[in-house]
Amino acid sequence: MRTSRKSAPPGTRIGLSRRKVAMADDVTARTREFFRRAADGWDRWGEAMQRDDTARYVDSAAVASGDRVLEIGAGGGEQTLVLAEQVGPHGSVVATDLSPEMLDVAARRVREAGFSNVEFVTAGVGELDLEEASFNSCVSGFTWEFLADPLAAAIRVKSLLVPGGRFVASVWGQGASVPMRALVGTVVLSELGIPQPTYPAGLADPDEFNRVLTGAGFADVSVVGFPARMRWPNPSAYAQSMDGLAPQLQDLIEAHDPQKTEQIWDAVAQAAAEHVTEDGAVLLVNQAFLGIGVRPR
Repeated sequence: MRTSRKSAPPGTRIGLSRRKVAMADDVTARTREFFRRAADGWDRWGEAMQRDDTARYVDSAAVASGDRVLEIGAGGGEQTLVLAEQVGPHGSVVATDLSPEMLDVAARRVREAGFSNVEFVTAGVGELDLEEASFNSCVSGFTWEFLADPLAAAIRVKSLLVPGGRFVASVWGQGASVPMRALVGTVVLSELGIPQPTYPAGLADPDEFNRVLTGAGFADVSVVGFPARMRWPNPSAYAQSMDGLAPQLQDLIEAHDPQKTEQIWDAVAQAAAEHVTEDGAVLLVNQAFLGIGVRPR
């Protein structure tokens, strides 16, 4: 499938000084490298991690059969599969990601599922060379907080939507409200004797998320919280998947005390065991926010 394209100025460059452009490029490069290293973990462990949020994007974006949908940050393809099924054989999905390695994982899953209505594009939002006003909707799951300039990216997405097209993006909440990643991070740092860091709220602040979408010119903007439930078959599967999905934690262990590696990951599994359900699975309920906006007609 070929996608009709139209050259456009990079969205991440809107109103940016040379210094800010350099900073944005650095953030993009680090993000690309992170997911390059995490791709193998997603390939091996992505399907062991079950999540219940994918249907929200289809519903909130009002994705219908025959639609043309843009996906930003396709990752391992969990949402891509849902979108491909929803738009059907007469619709299409353009799934994008910074990491070609992650898109390889998504493409394999889409291919194995038998869908032929998805095109994969390796690019950041500001690098997308796609036809203006050509998508019925755009969805982006847990990607926007990784962007160097969320506002410029939102402006670029709006330009790719048809009038009335909907943009739906999710972001994680803060700190301990996201045990999926807080649990493993807390255990690893504690075992290594490293103080727990604090981070600015960013888009985890609903008001800030709202300002980004409103500032980009979207209408009917809303930001709503929701619980993102994630399950693993058992505590060991949680620990092993986090080992594969979080290369920065692997680096910390290697730099501080590599001889404690097995001990640390055993401690992660023990902490996860406190969240085991009756069937033996690990269930972690995470705070997330869904931002929704509509391109004005």
